[in-house]
Amino acid sequence: MDKPSKAVLKSLKIIGNNPGLRPEEFARLYFPSDHPGWNRRTKCGPYGVRLGGGLVLWAGGWLGKLRAKKLIDEYARLTTDGQELLREAGSANPT
Repeated sequence: MDKPSKAVLKSLKIIGNNPGLRPEEFARLYFPSDHPGWNRRTKCGPYGVRLGGGLVLWAGGWLGKLRAKKLIDEYARLTTDGQELLREAGSANPT
């Protein structure tokens, strides 16, 4: 991988500090609580709605992309490639 995007690095930091996250938990850590997506309602079941359903769907897809790049495993924990990428990015930008 050439140079990881800010979104990938932010995701890897979140997963490194909180391994084993489900998509909803990951979305709550990735997006701030005042994000407009948390006010959107999405249907879930015949009589229910949930707040922020689109953000949760995005988070599940994003975790799948990270898994496809072999940066996390199926249990949403960092792989050795993910740890190495995070370490390289931290040494290149010490802020």
